Amino acid sequence: FKYPTRGNVRLEYLQLKIKINTKMKTKEYNPSKLEVHFAQAVEDLKEQIQEKLPGNEIVKVENRITEDNPMVKFFLTDEDKDPHEVVFKIIQTPDRF
Repeated sequence: FKYPTRGNVRLEYLQLKIKINTKMKTKEYNPSKLEVHFAQAVEDLKEQIQEKLPGNEIVKVENRITEDNPMVKFFLTDEDKDPHEVVFKIIQTPDRF
């Protein structure tokens, strides 16, 4: 007996996955409220992060919280005045029940 397939994935797996996903309580992930609040919290920690980075200065923080998978970019300069970027990409994984 051969399982019916769609590409390389058996249909029984696809049906099982659909059943599991319908039990999720969180419906919006693009971006989710948790992702947006978490990104804002990271941005709000700018001063505390600055204290932990001796020899570096945070010049600017760019927050793209309305995008799918919000990003917070920190623009820094080091002791030699070289520019650097550190990017936080916030991704909430789907509920797991």
